[in-house]
Amino acid sequence: MKKGIVSLNDLLHQLLSHFRANHPNSPANTIVFGFVTPDGEALSVTVNRERALITDGIRDAEYLIYGSIATLETVFTPDAPNRAAAVDQLEMRPNYPFNHYLLSIFLNAFDRHIPDFDYVAKPLEGVFPFPPRYPATQNPFRMRRYEPSILPIYDHGRLPQLIADDHPEWVAMYDKAWQLAFNNLRQPEPESGFIANFIDPAFNANTFMWDTCFMTMFGCYRRRAFPFIRTTDNFYAKQHDDGFICREINTFTGADLFQSLDPRSTGPNILAWTEWQDYQHSGDLDRLRAVFPVLVSYHRWWKDWRTHPDGSYWTSGWGSGMDNQTRVPRSEFHHRHYTWLDATMQQALNCQKLLAIAGAIGNDEFNSELTDEFEHLKHYVNMYLWDEASGFYYDRSRDGQLSTVKSIGVYWGLLKRTTWGSQLSLRAIT
Repeated sequence: MKKGIVSLNDLLHQLLSHFRANHPNSPANTIVFGFVTPDGEALSVTVNRERALITDGIRDAEYLIYGSIATLETVFTPDAPNRAAAVDQLEMRPNYPFNHYLLSIFLNAFDRHIPDFDYVAKPLEGVFPFPPRYPATQNPFRMRRYEPSILPIYDHGRLPQLIADDHPEWVAMYDKAWQLAFNNLRQPEPESGFIANFIDPAFNANTFMWDTCFMTMFGCYRRRAFPFIRTTDNFYAKQHDDGFICREINTFTGADLFQSLDPRSTGPNILAWTEWQDYQHSGDLDRLRAVFPVLVSYHRWWKDWRTHPDGSYWTSGWGSGMDNQTRVPRSEFHHRHYTWLDATMQQALNCQKLLAIAGAIGNDEFNSELTDEFEHLKHYVNMYLWDEASGFYYDRSRDGQLSTVKSIGVYWGLLKRTTWGSQLSLRAIT
């Protein structure tokens, strides 16, 4: 690394000193390229044929380039050896087939063309990716790699003890639960792309978001033996550019089980609640800072793709975690155009937990957005999902009729007693 190049900021400022205005092969239109290093430094370069400038952050970046300072410096240095090989060490998002071409027009603007590199667009494999959605672009887990570590073994003497002398069967069940947990710890498979040892729900060949969240909640009481919360890291590492996270991922290949817009593809969205619960035990602010952009972008994905025009939310039987409930007819795989009370309440809860995380880490960037949505959902739930005669909340069909099936999903509203207002009798959901 050249003397003085110690940061991404230094490197990009040196690059800008070589800007060539009106280069015929540089960007004809204004393009914003975002650069992110493994240590989290993130800057953007806005470039067109007339000018180039550096801005903090990558909020407005259209194309993301992830790589180390050393790799980027090699790519940016005309006489450096193996520049083409260095490009292969970069990760460009979204994974467009024409990413090499985009890189070429960026380099041309600074007279940094790589003569022996193939800039021709590659054939499109799979589906055309969504463009990046801030702040998923600042997800640090997507750049992490698995660091091998040994799995702990079950040791009754090192676990919290349940004292229930009058009920030895309770103690036996409690101890069995811990034994099962430790028996189902596993390391990532080599081809999975998972980045952390994790607890496996052991249901099939896949790992599940819903199960993971609940397993971390009892695991927090034995975090010194095993960091159960890091199971969620494997889902964060698989987040898409638009914020989507699949609810079920193959344990061996790391492949999503569902396309994002399938009604069964994700949920329930209780990740922020899970992280906040774990923080109450760990006090780990660094983790909250790392997960915050992941959780905000996942919440925004739900708002983009899982809402009705009135702002209420929908899901499906599989997406709700309660596959076979009869509350919404024929809804195991489809939303049936209903407002789902649990999905709507979970999103309101998610707003609150994201605001709590924001307060803990001192980041108020999304506070207005989250507060406004929470107030809207609180009003909606109390106005449209409540039945005064039965004193209960229900799912709502598209013609405004409430379901007649009482669902346990309503009790998501009890997690925060100040959530919904004061006038309702369940409205101990208050």
